[in-house]
This record gives sequence, structure tokens and C-alpha cells, in this order.
Amino acid sequence: MLKNIFLKSIHDYRWATLWWSIGVSLTSALIVAIYPDYSKAGNELNELFNNPAMKAFVGEIVDITTPEGFLTMEGYNLFFPVLIIIFSVMLGTAFVSGEEKEGTLEMLTATPVSRASIIAQKCSALFILTIFLGFIFFISITIGAIIINMDVSIVNITNISIHLALLGLVFGCLSLFIGSITGVKSYSIGVPASIALISYLLNAFSSSITLFDTLKYLSPFYYYIDKNPLIHGLNPWHTITLISIVTILALVSLFTFKNRNLT
Repeated sequence: MLKNIFLKSIHDYRWATLWWSIGVSLTSALIVAIYPDYSKAGNELNELFNNPAMKAFVGEIVDITTPEGFLTMEGYNLFFPVLIIIFSVMLGTAFVSGEEKEGTLEMLTATPVSRASIIAQKCSALFILTIFLGFIFFISITIGAIIINMDVSIVNITNISIHLALLGLVFGCLSLFIGSITGVKSYSIGVPASIALISYLLNAFSSSITLFDTLKYLSPFYYYIDKNPLIHGLNPWHTITLISIVTILALVSLFTFKNRNLT
């Protein structure tokens, strides 16, 4: 067994991360590969996505024949966020409530390592693995775009990949926090999943439902995709907001785990 908790956490999920990376790479390559067919479809697709119901999901990008519109609709709007959120929540659940259920967390707390150090190292492992998967999204889309001569800014692919990783970390840290409070694995999965769904719907339908337009500022998805970083670059305030949410959740996870009775 590795003595360093951070390295052990990464070591334990090295194969899962590898298979996720392969899956993400293949999926991203497939999406990019079908773009030439979409770009030839012209007005037929644009008319479809100009439908008010569809625009709720597409947002400001309605021309799916452009590289940015295509990548947003087929990947960054929903599909890629779902993948990275599932991955990060899986890790956040496994690192605390999963280990508590298996009895290994109690063994860790019996060692000379402080509880604060335990949760800090596990949180660091969550950060590294989620950011790594975000990098896999970036490199897969970038290489695919270069191969098919897709006219899209590499800088802006970087920008939206940063937001994608941060979005995953928001819900991964939320899972870690729920596990630190309750120690119940089903809560660590169910609560972040429910909040992610509600957050997505709040932002997706904010243009058509007045109440949602007011509440969209509570949604991490708003800060992730509003003003589309794939086109306009990073909005510093949105990036700072996502980083702040991740930081707060990590800190409260540390505090609650440090003070909770595990017996």
C-alpha cells in the first residue's frame, strides 16, 4: 500500500481514469469526424435549431453548420459536461463515503495523519484527475480539429476546456462534501446528480421561463457556458465564480470531515 494518501488515491483510480480517457478520446474524435457532413447541411439544420424549444438547449448558438455551433451543440452544451460530472462525482463519492462504507476510511483516521491532511490529499487527487480528463477533452478536440481543418480557435477550445474541468470539479467537490457530512454513498451520488440536473434546466430554459431567468445565476452551468467561451473567450468573473465555488466546497468538506464523528 502506498503511504502517501494523495498518490494512493490516484494509483487506485489509474485504470478507471485510463479507460475514461480512451472513451472520451474516441467519442470526441467521432464528434469532430462528422462535422463536415453537418457543415454541408446548411439551412435545414439551422431552421430546426431555430425552433424555440431547441433554442433553449442551443442558447445563443443557432448556426450548427459553424465549427463553434456544432461543437457546442454536439459536445460542450450537454454531452461533455455530463461525462465529466459523472467522472468527478464518481471520484468524490469513492474518496470519502465509498471508503467509509468499505471501512478503510476509519483505518486511515486511526493513523498519525490528521483528518485535515486526509481530506486535503483526497481533494487534491480529485482535482488532478478531473483536470486531467478536462485536458483529454481539450487535446482530443484540438487534434481532431487540426486533422479535418476545422476553422476553430485553439485558444477558445482551451478556454471552454478550463470551464469544463471547473464544472466537473464543482459537482465532484459537492459529492466530497456530502460524503464528509453524511458518509452515505447514495447521498454522495444522488444529491450532486439532482443538483446538476436542476442547474442545467435552470440555465437551459432561462430564455423562455421568467422565473428561471431570475434563478439562472444560482446555476454553475450559467457560469460554465454563458457567453460561450468557445466563441468569446473566458469571462473572468465567470471563471472566478466557478473557482470560488470549488474552493468553498473543498474547504467546507475539510471542516465537516475534521469535526464529524465516524464511529
